Formats: sequence, C-alpha cells, structure tokens
Amino acid sequence: MNGIFFTLFIWLLIAKRLLIPKILAICLFTSIGLNIFLNTAFYPALLKYQTGNIAAKFIEEKKLPKEAVYVYGNVVESRNSLYFYGDYFFKKAQEINNLKAGDYVLITAADYIELARQKNTAIIFTVKGFPVTKLSLKFLTPSKREKELVVFYIVEVR
Repeated sequence: MNGIFFTLFIWLLIAKRLLIPKILAICLFTSIGLNIFLNTAFYPALLKYQTGNIAAKFIEEKKLPKEAVYVYGNVVESRNSLYFYGDYFFKKAQEINNLKAGDYVLITAADYIELARQKNTAIIFTVKGFPVTKLSLKFLTPSKREKELVVFYIVEVR
C-alpha cells in the first residue's frame, strides 16, 4: 500500500500534464496520504494509552452500574473519552465524603492515597494512561513513554 502511494507521489512530481495544477495535485495527494497514515497507524497506536477508552471497556465488560461510577480528582483529561466510549455522562465526585459503599471511582494513584485514608476501598482495576490530547515529545519517544504514563485505578468503595 505504501509503495502505491509513493509511486503515485513520484508520478505527480514528474508528470507533464495533469487535469489540475501540479501544486494542487501534490497538496491534495499529500493531505489524503497524511490522513490515511494518521487514521490507520498513528491514532490507533495512541488510543491504547487513552485512559477513558480502557476504563470504559472495563466498566462494560464487568457490567458495573454506570450510575454508581464516579470520577474524582485529577482525571479531567480522561473524562471526555470516558463519556464517549462509556456512552454515559459519569458524574464527578466533588468530595470523598459523598462516596458511599457500592460506588466505583476512576481516580489517579496520587488521589487514591487520600481516598484510602478516608474510606474502605478495594482496587479492582489498574491502568497506565496518558491524556493523548496533550501529546509531548517525551510521550512520543518510546524509550521515555513509560515515565510519562499516569497510573489510574478503578476503585470500589466498601
């Protein structure tokens, strides 16, 4: 597939006659090729690090009651993908004291320390994620990616 696109691109560069101006054809072909690359290779590889996708899949698989699932603390970047892939507008827990037994909370590892001090909890799911809407060169570099990942938990309040 890549060979076909490369061959067409070279042909566009050396072609004498085209139906549209050469610069327009090159721009159009480049835009289409870049779009195909991003949508088939780049973005799918990134989405496996998007916490909301992974958490929503876990919630669906374990059939957790969505009305009892909350987000708490520094999970802001993950909420939109959680809403979309979870097909539900998960509520934000404003204070730990408002959580009750039977609730589930998507929370960062740093915020979990505070929750564990105040409530009896059990970690039922752990994931390392990254807010892919805030890409950085460190995250895009595979050797440095692990350091950029944030640990998230889904916690059951008991």
